[in-house]
Amino acid sequence: MNYRQKLNDLIEKNDGLVLTKELKEKNIPREYLSIFLEEDKLERIKRGVYTTPDAFNDEMYIIQQKNTRLIYSHETALYLHDLSDRDPLEYTATVPYGYHNPYLKDENIKVHT
Repeated sequence: MNYRQKLNDLIEKNDGLVLTKELKEKNIPREYLSIFLEEDKLERIKRGVYTTPDAFNDEMYIIQQKNTRLIYSHETALYLHDLSDRDPLEYTATVPYGYHNPYLKDENIKVHT
């Protein structure tokens, strides 16, 4: 199986979402990501996140995948468990004490420790 096929399989498995960390795990060179971008098979959503043009961009899922130690909590957890009928105005999450990710400020997330 060549790298192009591996990347296609990864895209299909993840419903059109690709993270650069997954490329590294699957030993797929990043140059194939560039090739897919040039061929308009993928679009860059944000740093390290790429999707197919027809994929649904689930912002909460993408944030969770990029920040594996982040757990949605408070109003956001109520919404995710269908215990609230209102979409949260901002996401609320809890992270371990001392965890620091400067990109979380850009994501409109209220972070608790």
